[in-house]
Amino acid sequence: MGLFKSASCTGNLNRFVAFFLAGIVITTFCNQLLSAQDRNRAINPRVLDVINRNQIELNVLQQDTSNLELLNNVDFRNLQLQPRQKTVLNLDRNISRVDSGTFTQVNPEILASFNTQEIFSFPELHVENRGAAEDASGNIVYQPVITSLSPLVYDHVENLFTSTLNFLLLSQDQSAGDISNPMQLELHSDNIESIDPSRLQIGHLNLPSTSVQISASSVRDSVQIRIVTEANAEGYETYLKVEPALDLFTERKRLQGLGIQEIPIQVNWKGSSSTDSQVVNISSSQGTVTPTSVELTYNQPAIVQLRSEGLGNATITATSSDAQSNTLQINFIFPWLFILFSLAGGFLGGTAKYFTLKDKPKTFLATTIGSLSIGLIGALAYFVLGINLLSIEFSSTFNEFAVFGISALIAFFGIRKLKSDVADPAPEN
Repeated sequence: MGLFKSASCTGNLNRFVAFFLAGIVITTFCNQLLSAQDRNRAINPRVLDVINRNQIELNVLQQDTSNLELLNNVDFRNLQLQPRQKTVLNLDRNISRVDSGTFTQVNPEILASFNTQEIFSFPELHVENRGAAEDASGNIVYQPVITSLSPLVYDHVENLFTSTLNFLLLSQDQSAGDISNPMQLELHSDNIESIDPSRLQIGHLNLPSTSVQISASSVRDSVQIRIVTEANAEGYETYLKVEPALDLFTERKRLQGLGIQEIPIQVNWKGSSSTDSQVVNISSSQGTVTPTSVELTYNQPAIVQLRSEGLGNATITATSSDAQSNTLQINFIFPWLFILFSLAGGFLGGTAKYFTLKDKPKTFLATTIGSLSIGLIGALAYFVLGINLLSIEFSSTFNEFAVFGISALIAFFGIRKLKSDVADPAPEN
């Protein structure tokens, strides 16, 4: 019995020692884990990446933040850099709008000419030492921002959609000054034809902005732009909205005046694939537009007709509730060609009629004069008033030979009696 009791006590002691040692190991591991968390607080290596792999200790009070707000929550006193050395902290986020509260820490003179609601920041913090290595006060901190992402607007003169992007290195510590390591940017896009310049470097803080001119001939809805920096070789993606433009188009610059000629004008939206529509009103300073208002779908054109009136220049425009089109200038000229070809057609038709008659008039001149008048009247009635004086269907195409042919036919066959819409009265009993 004593032997069994001794063995039982020895087993209990061994189990106690094992549990005690396990507790010490677990306590030590937890203390080390908490200590590491205290040192790095909210820093996650996947969230904060030091490009040149400097071993630094940052005391971050708030992790889930973007933009310049992080500058107020980071202690750079332990960040030791050599003179003219720069470190880029990549926050692994895309370009985002800067919140209004952040700008309270920035000199208001820097942002006086910008709409702070339209400023977007890169998820990068740049730290550069402009002083001695042991002097942390020589460090300057800045963040690249885009001061505008203006939509692409159509230029009717150049026939291009254009926009301007403005970049600056925003620093709340410095009002201005050059930096030792200029920041390099590259802009790429599959939809934009011209980015000028597509490569740029910014070597100073804050103002003035560095501008990039963008233009494209055929874009819809929005376009993607990829901005490559030294901290992100894959680039940050952002989008520029395309502002729909109202456009009038015709190949004709001159029109035979005095109501003789009518031409089609195309009305359409540029820069949108939407199936929505807007009411568009078309007006002309001279002449008649038919119709004067159309329900214009964004992705489909419409056709209106312009008929001349008088002589001189006519200005045609289209407007909607929030857009105005380009201006068309069309010159209404005296219709010499119309008169010439209608008289020539009347002469030919009258001559042909003269030689086909069995009982010819006494003089050829009398027949010719009558034919010229009939041909001109018939052409005017058809092309100006839309009245067909013959029971023959003609094409509505207007050109010199159409005028010639119609006036010749009317001169040959003569003006047929127009049918009356009023029924003949009943005979009296």
